[in-house]
Amino acid sequence: MKHAHAQQVRLIPPIRSQGPITNGRQISEAVQRWENVEHDHTRIDLPLVLDTPIPELHLHDDGLLCQRNPNCQYVARSLETMKVHWRKIHHWTAGKHGGRTGEAQRREIEAAIAQSYRRVSCQQVFRTLRGSHYIRIEPGNTNQRIDPENDGQFARFIREAEQRWEEHQRETVIQTDQHNEANPWLRRAGWATYLANIEPDDLRQCIQQPEVDETENRPQAEDAIGPIEKAAHAIWQAMAVVARVAQQTVTTLGHSIRIEAVRTERDQNHHTPLQAYMNEEDIQEHVRPWQQVLMFFTRTQVAHEWTSPVYQMTPRQRKAWRFLWHLAWALVIRWPSQRSSH
Repeated sequence: MKHAHAQQVRLIPPIRSQGPITNGRQISEAVQRWENVEHDHTRIDLPLVLDTPIPELHLHDDGLLCQRNPNCQYVARSLETMKVHWRKIHHWTAGKHGGRTGEAQRREIEAAIAQSYRRVSCQQVFRTLRGSHYIRIEPGNTNQRIDPENDGQFARFIREAEQRWEEHQRETVIQTDQHNEANPWLRRAGWATYLANIEPDDLRQCIQQPEVDETENRPQAEDAIGPIEKAAHAIWQAMAVVARVAQQTVTTLGHSIRIEAVRTERDQNHHTPLQAYMNEEDIQEHVRPWQQVLMFFTRTQVAHEWTSPVYQMTPRQRKAWRFLWHLAWALVIRWPSQRSSH
């Protein structure tokens, strides 16, 4: 793979467009005409650390390098973002939430946080998606300062393109419930239009956990729950088991296998292995959204009286769902014997 800096491939060539660039297609065509530029992103290996800054990129002095693990190369520019990284990747928080914190305990927390990161300089090639990580610039080799007002034509080009894209998105977002929807990403996803005629209470009820007799950890009396809800209960419990088995598997695997398992893309290189969640509460918290998604399919793939959202499965999804439903229904058929065996 080509190293973006070591091979000195120019990331920021001069822009020579014949006119104003107004949309994504024109941007793509303009970039394709650039010379001495690697157009295949899979052949560019953006580094995690450099000795000297990339001249065309702005140099940030407020980077934070994670110190929770000697091999961790994660860099953020805010402490809140770093705390999320600690919690999700290293399963560590500085102190427990709730209750009063004494002066001595507060100082211990502050000291623990201070020891968990160090200040670094950093740069960022892409602002979003793949390759958007911050590149750490090692201290002692950062004398080359870049004026933010003159940080290269490519950086200005990216900012202008992003601004035009945001303006275009604002013009094309959905109109239904536009004034009431707080999150702009939800507007762009089209949820307000897609769910315009759906009763919120029906939708919430659709994804609820099947009612369970908590004292005996089994569904309520035979006459209080129908076969569909019995199948829903089986699927809900199966998803929970999948999460627990996944945790147990991770705790017994070797380091190299967990390094491979943590990758979400073929060309990713992670230095922190996949780790198991720390406790039962974490497992339940992370698996619940998946259980709710399965409940939506369980209760909308059968006859129902409420108006549900319209969707369509791919052939592969349909095959997988039918197999899961077949297994759940087999448990429903054996329901009386299962209850007597508890």
